[in-house]
Amino acid sequence: MPSDLAVSGATVVRQRRQCRALGLRGTLWGGSLAPLLGGRRRDAIRAYATGHHFEHGALLTEQYNQIGDEAATNAELFGAVKAMVGLAPLGHAPAEDVELVARIREAVGPDVTLIVDTNYACNAATARQVGRELAGIDVY
Repeated sequence: MPSDLAVSGATVVRQRRQCRALGLRGTLWGGSLAPLLGGRRRDAIRAYATGHHFEHGALLTEQYNQIGDEAATNAELFGAVKAMVGLAPLGHAPAEDVELVARIREAVGPDVTLIVDTNYACNAATARQVGRELAGIDVY
């Protein structure tokens, strides 16, 4: 994991341990964790779908249509989808992240909430660059 990422691997491990500990408390408590965390804040949350994964060794341009079709199906079911980007570790340029999101937006249409997640794959400078380029694509 590159050293210039905003969140270190140790931080991610610590957060996962904290989540597991909270889950165990909820199991032992026998109910909702809301009272332990200061009370319920909302009655419902909006779900979204994410599902595409990149095939190593396959050309990304060959995967665009497949990923778009999957996102469109998920959008019909959930009304919101999350695009997994941050393709630099797979040898792709930030412009390909932007192209992927544009293709997904085209596939799901303008009324679907489109979320973008880089999965810790971008450093701060690249994240800002990609974020500026995504501004015209209407991402959440």
